[in-house]
Order: sequence, then C-alpha cells, then structure tokens
Amino acid sequence: MMQHPEDNRDPADVNKYPVQDPWEHDFCELYRREANPLFVVALTEEMMPERYVDANEAWCKMVGYRREELLELSTFQLNGSLSLQALSDKLRESSEGAPVIAKSAVVQAGEEIPIEICGRVLTLGEKRKHVVAIVRTISERTGCNDERARQKETEKRLRESEKRYKSLFEQNIDPIASFDLEGRFEHVNHALERVSGFTSDELIGMPFLSLIAPERREAARENFEKVKRGESLHSETIVFNKQGERIEIFGTLLPIVVENQIIGIHCISKDITAKKRAECLLDGQYSILEMIAKDSPLQHVLTEIVTWIEKLSEGGLVSILLADDDQTHLINGAAPSLPDHFNQQVDGLAIGPGSGSCGAAAYSKKQVIVTDIAYDPLWKNYRNLAILHGLEACWSTPILDSQNNLLGTFGMYYRRPRFPTKSDLDLIDRATYLAMLAIQHCKSNAKIHYLAYHDSLTGLPNFRFFQEQINLVVAEAKNARRQVAILFLDLDRFKQINDSLGHDAGDVLLQMVSERLREAVEGEGVVYRHGGDEFIILLDGTNEKRTERMAQALMDVLSQPFALNGLELVITASIGVSLYPPHGDDVKILMKRAVNSMYHAKRQGKNNVQLYSKQIDQLSKANLETEMMLRKALERGEFVLHYQPQADVKARRITGVESLIRWHNAKEGMIAPDKFIPLAEETGLIVAIGEWVLRTACKQNMKWQEMGLPPMVISVNLSVRQFFQPDLIEMISAILVETGLEPEYLELEITESMMMNMDSAEQILHQLKAIGVKIAIDDFGMGYSSLNYLKRLPTDHLKIDQSFVRDISNTSNDQDIVATIIAMGHTLKKKVIAEGVETKEQLQFLQEKQCDEIQGYYISKPVDPAYIPWVIHELNERLREKAKPIF
Repeated sequence: MMQHPEDNRDPADVNKYPVQDPWEHDFCELYRREANPLFVVALTEEMMPERYVDANEAWCKMVGYRREELLELSTFQLNGSLSLQALSDKLRESSEGAPVIAKSAVVQAGEEIPIEICGRVLTLGEKRKHVVAIVRTISERTGCNDERARQKETEKRLRESEKRYKSLFEQNIDPIASFDLEGRFEHVNHALERVSGFTSDELIGMPFLSLIAPERREAARENFEKVKRGESLHSETIVFNKQGERIEIFGTLLPIVVENQIIGIHCISKDITAKKRAECLLDGQYSILEMIAKDSPLQHVLTEIVTWIEKLSEGGLVSILLADDDQTHLINGAAPSLPDHFNQQVDGLAIGPGSGSCGAAAYSKKQVIVTDIAYDPLWKNYRNLAILHGLEACWSTPILDSQNNLLGTFGMYYRRPRFPTKSDLDLIDRATYLAMLAIQHCKSNAKIHYLAYHDSLTGLPNFRFFQEQINLVVAEAKNARRQVAILFLDLDRFKQINDSLGHDAGDVLLQMVSERLREAVEGEGVVYRHGGDEFIILLDGTNEKRTERMAQALMDVLSQPFALNGLELVITASIGVSLYPPHGDDVKILMKRAVNSMYHAKRQGKNNVQLYSKQIDQLSKANLETEMMLRKALERGEFVLHYQPQADVKARRITGVESLIRWHNAKEGMIAPDKFIPLAEETGLIVAIGEWVLRTACKQNMKWQEMGLPPMVISVNLSVRQFFQPDLIEMISAILVETGLEPEYLELEITESMMMNMDSAEQILHQLKAIGVKIAIDDFGMGYSSLNYLKRLPTDHLKIDQSFVRDISNTSNDQDIVATIIAMGHTLKKKVIAEGVETKEQLQFLQEKQCDEIQGYYISKPVDPAYIPWVIHELNERLREKAKPIF
C-alpha cells in the first residue's frame, strides 16, 4: 500500500504500518463496505495468480481462513475444489481493466458449493498487476440483479478513483515526476516537460542529477538518499533547462511504498524562479538605497548596483560610466566584470554617435540597443576593441537627473548577439534609477571630480590624472630648461600573491604599497596608480643621479616586510626610468621607453632599476620576437621532455623520474627552461604548456610500462597559474583517463608560495588527493615554510632545494637546514627527497641523516625518454652491486 504524504508516523519502519496513497484509500473503503466476498491477488508477469494481497471478511468466512493466515499462503490453492485455473486462462486472453468471469467451488461443512468469480485486472502502486475479484455462489446469482448492479457500481467507482489519480498527476500545473531507486526518471507530467524543455521520451531514463546545477548536486544526492530510507522532505535547488537557463525549484520528495517496500521516489515541484528574482530585486534595492542614505562612497554604491544586476541577468556584464564636468567625456564608474584593458580604453570615452552604445546614448539621451556589435555602425570606432574582448551586444541607457541633465550611462554587455526581453528592460530601468540617485547624492557632496582623477582603491591620482599632468609638466620643463623623470614601477610576483591569498588580500597589499610609495616621494614627486600592480612616479626638476637615488629609495621601502593575514610578505619591484629631454621630448615616447626599461629590469632578474638606453629598445624587440616564437612552439611541436631519475637511498633502486621541459627551436637550437618559462608565466602561455607537459609525461609513463619497465612514479611541476585554474581537477582527471595511467604513478610538484592562501590551497590539494595522485612540495625551505601548513596539507614528499644541498659539504648552516628538513619531514610521516646531489660527500651526508630519496647529476643527468629504459637498467644494476660506489 502507498504511504500517505502527510503520514507523521516513523517513515523508516515501512513494515510497521499499512499505509495508502489517496487512490488506494478509496479502494480500501469500497471493499470494506462490500457485503459480497472480495479479494485481491498479485499476478505474475505471465498473468498467473501468485498470492493474496488482501481479502475482506466475507471471503475469509467463505473459505474458512483468518485474514492473517490467508495472506501467508504462497499459492492460490485453498482446498481440493477451489481453483483459479479457469480464471487464469481468461485473464491471459483479456485486456487490462476488462471484466473476466470464471466458475469454481468451495467446501463448506463438507458440502461443495459452486461459486462464480468476477475479476478485473488493475495496476496498483504503479508497479504490479493485480486481480480484484468479487465472489458469489451460483445459487445466489439467480435473481440477484441488485447484487450485479452493486458490483458494477463498485467497479465504476474503482475506475473513477484511478482516473482521478491519473488526472491529479497528468493535469497538475506543477511539475511532478517519479524516479526509480537509481535516481532515473520513470514518469513525468506535462508541466515538467514544459518547465524543463525536454520531452517525456528524453527525460525517461535520464538521471535527475544531470539537470541539477553543479554546486547543488551533492545536497540533492544526500536528500535523495534520505527519501530512499523512508523520509519525506522539502528542499530548494537549482536546475538547468534544455536551453541552459537556470531555474530555481522548490520540491517535495516522497517515498513510493508498495507492499511495505520503497520502490521509488515521488517529486512534486514548483518553479520559484520568479519569486526568488522578485526577492532579489527587493533586497538589492533596499541594500542600495540604504548605502546611499548612509553616504557610502559612490564607487561602492555603483559597484553594488553592477553586482546586483549581473546576478539577476543571464550572463550580462555591466558598466556604469560617469559624465565629466564638461559633459564631453565618459569616465569609468564601475565595471568589475569587464576586462581591465577594455575599461582602460573606454575611460575618457568621447560622447558622440560614433562612440559605441554608451557614447551614443549619452549623446542622444535616449536608450541605445545594439544587438550585434559586429555589424552596428555606432561601433565602427570601437568594434575591434569589443570583439577582441569577446563582447558582441551592448544595450546602453543614459542616466539623467530630474532636469534631464546627463549624469552618465548604464551599459549591459553580452558575449553573444542578443535582444533584450521585457524583463531585461525593466531591470535596466530599476538600475538606472538607482544609479541616478547615487550619482546625484555624490555630486551634491562634490565627490565626482575626485573619482574622475583618483584611484578608488588606493586613493592615488590615477592614470587619467597623470596624462593631463605629464603634458603640463613637460611643457613647463621645456620652457624652464629642466629635466623630468618618469619612473614606471611594477611589483614582482604580485599576480602570484594575488592568486594565492585572494583578491581581497591583494587589494590590501596594494593599499599598503601605495602608502609607502607616497611617503617615499613626498615633497619630491607624485605617485600615480597606472592600474593593477603598476605605478608611475613623476619627478619634476630632477637629474639622472637624483632620479637613481629616488628609484633606490623606492626599492628600499618596498623591501621591508609587509604584515598581511598573519604573514610577513617580502615583495620587490622592477623599475624602468626615462628622462626628458635626454630620452625624448614626446610624452608617449617617454612613457613607452619607461615601460620598456621596466620590462628589461624584469628580464634582468627583477628587483632592479633600469635607465633607458637604445640597447633596451633592441632587446625589447628581440623579446617580442621570442614571445611570438613561444606562441607557435606548442603548435609546431617544438617542446620536448627530458627525464631525470630519482633513487631510493635505502632500497638502492630507481623509484621514479622528474619531467623537465626543453624547447628545441629550429632557429635558436635547444633553449633552457629559465630562458622561456618566465615569459610563458608572464604571457599566460604556461597554462597550455603545462597541460601539454602533463599529457606527454603520462603518455610516456604508459609507453615505458608497455615496453616492460616496472611501473614508476613520474613527477610533473605545476605552475602557480595552473594550480589555481578552475578546471585543474577536471583537466588532470581527463588526462589520466585519456592516457590510461593509474593516478598513483603521477606526482605533482608544487611550490611553497602556493600555500599563502592556505584555505584555497588545502581545498585544491584534497581534491587532487581524492583523484589518487601524489603531491610533493618542491624547493622546500625557499618560501613559505610553516609547520602548521605542513600538518594540514595532504602531501607525500618534501623536496629539499638544491641551493641547500650544494654547500652541505662545506657549510654547517646548510647542513643544519638540511638535517632539520629531513627530521621534520619524517616527524610528519612524509618522505624527503634531496635535489641537486652531485658529489659523493653530499650523498654520504644525506645517507647519515636518513634522507629517503635523491636526485641529481651524481645519479644521472636528465635524458631523452628513449634512453630511460637503458639508464634505469644500468643504474639499478650498479645500485644492486654495492661494490660499485654509486652510493
């Protein structure tokens, strides 16, 4: 019997209560009131009677059994006379629902009494077919038209009850579905087809979890398991329809119980997307109005508006531009999701019909809808910029005050051609109105000018301010015959810190850096924020020596540790310098030469100052050529991997190899990693290169195994950019499946610097360990060494940096460091491997300190993969023969 959804009894004990669904409840009421003998029998797939499911009192009395005894019978054979063979034969010939009449007999008080059985096949509990039968003695049949009428009425009510049940399912305006115990759709109604966009044929057999949003799948899976155990519950989740749209759902999950067994799950759902959207609209409006009332900074309010609208829109990227005092240009207000380069290019956008959607909307003071940027004439001057950043549609609305004065524009971009819906336009109207309130409030406090010329994060004058000032300063210097210096400063490794600690921590660090720079140049120059981690220092009335002293002073103040999130961070900077007039009299040329000099400082190892020279221009050109070659190297197959063996000191055998990349360029020959990896990091190419290394190393490991080599671990280095890629886990899993390599034979090497954002790093490492790969901390001791993070992280190896190993034969300090690392590693149950082992003395020291594994030229240099089988064979032979002093 089906359990009623509102039943409050313990759902875990389904055998305890005879529970019913609404349809079966009607059915039971009917046969309890039936005066004639009546019973229900379960049928086999061959339509043969199998066993009793239920019987009323009249039938029990007729056959001489109590109901409990009757239900325990395994066959439908009460005595020698009673048989359903005739009924069985007719059942197999009839269609479901059609009445079947058969004759039999029962024995009462030693007398055989002929009976007539009228049966009808029904499907109960959505699973099993049953026969419902009414019995009369043959003698009673004569003249009992009223009994026959009552029987027909009973059957009619049964059919009507079943129809009501089916109608409740099929005609319900809310989506309803039933699932099997594996979570696959078994039945769906029309409302579910309408909401999901899938047909019933497409849904039947589909796992319901495939429609759930990824971030909600685990919770949905847990709820499903609870209902399988007998619970009934309500939950909210997010699904994707066939068109890829997110739909918020409120669902009620109920177990389907038949014959005291849970055979599936019912789900009654309601689409609450509109309700949630309305709630978000109201909450967002309230929050923004509250910020305005509390006099929050305009930048914060506009950013809140942008974030709110982007949350409500489907893939929209929002920009709010502000009109300048002269009403001739638009300046950045808030556009956190648009690319930085795009924002920089439209900052200061001239108002006019040829300046894209926003420039045209500001010019006409009317809404401008551009559904396809690629073909719209309004974008003729900025089309390439938009397409470069993947922007294909832009709808812009002017922000006007009550007197129709232009305050700015509200723009919504999409990465595909798109027409706005009525809902989109309503959303834009709300946002534009709130932006108008916020800007007016700010203008009344005279803050708009400050925003136009200062960076909102650091409070420094921005690049727009610099562009105006440098022209004035150079013009005055020309008349006064004095020199002007431009120092272009870029923080080293800031992106790595930003990725590791998070953007919030990165913002705090930029604020701290800005304050130090401002204090260092106070009274001698002005610091501007160019964008990101780049700053410009403008010195007026200087000379070469004074400029160099100032540059060194800036380096010194930045070299002092920064206290951030419980860490002491040491950062450095690369500075490029150009002087007016020695290095040019055009502002753009001076700026370009300062930037080129900064990049030259980066190439010189970072943390230094470079004064412009003609040689730098030549090197910049060469570096650009190298970057172009690097971009093509992957396509041309110019990268190769060499492998350096790693040996177990105690077991005296080769246990694995480390993958080391080389670049074989047709023009330059073999190029070492230190010549191109920094450039790959800088340009972002390291992500694609890193994926190639992983795939190639895994393939090679499988190839060696197929050649007969024993399985061994192959190590691959992960860059910071790779480590924090959102699809890292999926990419590694896919490569392992593609190559067939068992996860235990892949080791990923990470650096300590990746641990600065401990929470994110720990989560990623646990996900990697869940795949089954090994993890090693490379260059241990060179970065963020902390016993706390070592205890928390699921790592297998610590790799001692070769800079410590190099001098352990001569320097007691390095000996102490290496011994400490080995002891600490063993205490934490981690193996320790020493890199850069090149001499017998180094090996002996490591053996004494019980280092687990070694790697270096003392064992083998990195070799071509074709030689690895021979190298490993030779090394293992020498390692087994202790007389040969390789160890």
